[in-house]
Amino acid sequence: MRRFLFIDKIKVKTISLEQNNLIKILVILFCSLLYLILSWKITGSGFFIWDDSGFLFDKVITSNEPGSIISSPHYGMYHPITSIWLKMNHIFHGNNPQILHIENICIHLINSYLVYKILRMISPNALIGFIIFLFHPLSTETVFWITSVKDLLYSFFALLSIFFFIKFEKDEKSKRSIKLTFLFVIMALLSKPQAIILPFVLIAIDYFYNRRFSWQILRRMLPLIAFSLAILIVNLYIKFSYKDANSLPSYSLTERFIISSISFTRHIVSSILPIKLSIFYPYPFKPGESIIKFFPQVLFVLCYCGSLYYTLRRKHFQVSFILLTSAILAITVVQILPIGESLYNDRYSYLQIFIVTMGIIFLIDSTEKSAGRKFMFIPIGLYIIFIMGSFQQRNAIWKDNQKVFLSAIKHYPNSEILSNTVGVLYIKSNNFKSALHYLDIATSVDPNFAQAFYNKGIAFEKNRNYAQAISQYKKAIALHDTYEEPRFRLSQIYYNKAQYDSVEFIVRQSINNQSISADMLDLYGKLLYQTGKVSQSVKYYEMAIKLDNANPAYQYNLAVSVGYMGNYKQAETILQSCIKLNPRFHEAYYLLGIVKIKLGGNGCFYLETARSLGNDAAVAALKEFC
Repeated sequence: MRRFLFIDKIKVKTISLEQNNLIKILVILFCSLLYLILSWKITGSGFFIWDDSGFLFDKVITSNEPGSIISSPHYGMYHPITSIWLKMNHIFHGNNPQILHIENICIHLINSYLVYKILRMISPNALIGFIIFLFHPLSTETVFWITSVKDLLYSFFALLSIFFFIKFEKDEKSKRSIKLTFLFVIMALLSKPQAIILPFVLIAIDYFYNRRFSWQILRRMLPLIAFSLAILIVNLYIKFSYKDANSLPSYSLTERFIISSISFTRHIVSSILPIKLSIFYPYPFKPGESIIKFFPQVLFVLCYCGSLYYTLRRKHFQVSFILLTSAILAITVVQILPIGESLYNDRYSYLQIFIVTMGIIFLIDSTEKSAGRKFMFIPIGLYIIFIMGSFQQRNAIWKDNQKVFLSAIKHYPNSEILSNTVGVLYIKSNNFKSALHYLDIATSVDPNFAQAFYNKGIAFEKNRNYAQAISQYKKAIALHDTYEEPRFRLSQIYYNKAQYDSVEFIVRQSINNQSISADMLDLYGKLLYQTGKVSQSVKYYEMAIKLDNANPAYQYNLAVSVGYMGNYKQAETILQSCIKLNPRFHEAYYLLGIVKIKLGGNGCFYLETARSLGNDAAVAALKEFC
């Protein structure tokens, strides 16, 4: 009789657990659906933010050479897995922003579920961590900014590596788990170099489980650490060899320490209390300015380090683990080296949110008494309401470009970077008065800001004030002598005014200081063709194609010159390549039809295609030849 009663009790308990799991699954599904609906309301129309277009349509992504994804840096960074992801998107749908947004949302949902799976191995309160991670407002920048797909991908592999490493710790040193851990760390590193901290996060996890630092795990991690350092060196080399018109100011070691302290404080505090969020955080002071007012941030760092030391000594394993892991994640974002125009970026806190959720779970679990635990759920419930409310409020600004940056400039009205960016947005909407207002702010804050003068030139040029445009472009070049864009725009104005000597002077000057762009080479090729120097134009078109072989206009112009010289067979090959790059290039179809006829073949198909695409010259050619 006792046996049957015992079995019945087990059955009842099992059913209760199954019901509990079902409730958790339903909550996860409901929250995921809610997140999807709220996010899609914002991103459903599809939009690009800031550098999305440049990131997605970089020549490494649009090139016909698939090997360049592995061998070449993409947008000033080496992250081949991210490049492959973007290349696949480019092939299948031409980087449609709506599809890219839904992909980012889906990756975030998967990452949130991985957070739940990891927390579930540690605590029965994993669902709370899942909800906080899913709706944390810091993640909105990571999800809605298409360029941040690299952060999502790197975090996906990082979370997988953490998941399998915890399994390795719990499953009596499973070889399969440690192999998968290593694999996903490598994939994370190839998705974004920020993953260099992952081996050290794993060492911290080993400390948490074994209650001590183990030389054995350090030796095991040495290959990953070596690979991480190699990735870091490659990316630093790329970063510092990248020509940029926005040179970072030179800070002293003391000033650099203060900046790192401010960044570290912001990184930690905003992951717990996400308030006053911005897409951009300017450097808080310029070299030589007073730094006394930033003493609280320095004090915070010192207290943080003291707390970490104390908890490690006292063997408060949960607290020391959270403090240690948070510090490790912050290492790559605290501006120890001057990288980037922004002091700090919200998207860099994506994995930090995971550590915050783990800390909250530990806090709940550490409350031993039942009454105390129930009381703990009150502030946690209020915190979740705060997080979800902040998430919805943060969501609202991501409806378009201008809202994102105007919300940021309210916090930092004297930021030259933000003022310049808002100016560019107004140029794109043809509001030149507002554009020049913000660009004037940018150049008054920083009179050496070459990019702002260049954008002023664009505003004046689009408003047909060519004299002012020329003046602004010259200022930009004087401030940054290897700045390619204003040189090209200036030469284009001179070309349209038939001031060919001025164009040639700029081209020669650009070649001498190695700031020549493919656009300028192509423009100079057109100038040479127009002035009867056709054979010389071929050389410059070929140079332009060598710099950018994904631009069909360069190939078309080369085909025109080659065809003019009577090399029809070569022109035919070039035009076929041109059409492959742009299947709707009607001028290329027209010229290919004429070339085919010149070679004694039938060019009517190409002429007909050109006519169907809107080429007027093809109509007369069809009547004459077909």
